[in-house]
Amino acid sequence: MDPRGGDRGFGYLFADNADLARWQSWLRSVAGSDLAEYRDLGGGVYRAASFAQDHIETCLFVGPARDAGDWDVVKSLFAADTLSDDQRRMLLSGKSIDGLASAGPIVCACFGVGRTTILAAIAAGAGTAAAIGAQLKAGTNCGSCIPELKRLVAQTNVAGAGADPEQRQLGRLAN
Repeated sequence: MDPRGGDRGFGYLFADNADLARWQSWLRSVAGSDLAEYRDLGGGVYRAASFAQDHIETCLFVGPARDAGDWDVVKSLFAADTLSDDQRRMLLSGKSIDGLASAGPIVCACFGVGRTTILAAIAAGAGTAAAIGAQLKAGTNCGSCIPELKRLVAQTNVAGAGADPEQRQLGRLAN
């Protein structure tokens, strides 16, 4: 819903291993005629957006969570009164055209904390889900993201386990 009172369309972000053709068929049944699509069937990614006049009507991103793109970029484009040609071209990439750093795919929905932000906190020394929560609030409300926080900590620690402490810190910063 647009804060100015009008409807601004619908956005859907799914992590799904299902048949991508089913999503494409569904979107085509609800979308307008001005439809842009991106398909990477081998990678399990389908992204599409339909447009009404100069704004987004419907947007759908389906695929593995690691390929989610920056949904905040998409949401900001929903709020735009009109889309430039560059914004329209970049929409399905899930990346910002202005080059601003992304917080990454959202891990903690309660506080809007992204994967990139969490990895930076881990690199800075937050080595447990509780430490991440103390620093970023992630995992301190409903708790549904705690398993993912623990997985990110473990993944980061495993990636740097064979290196000396200085190399581990550099490896964390590179992630």
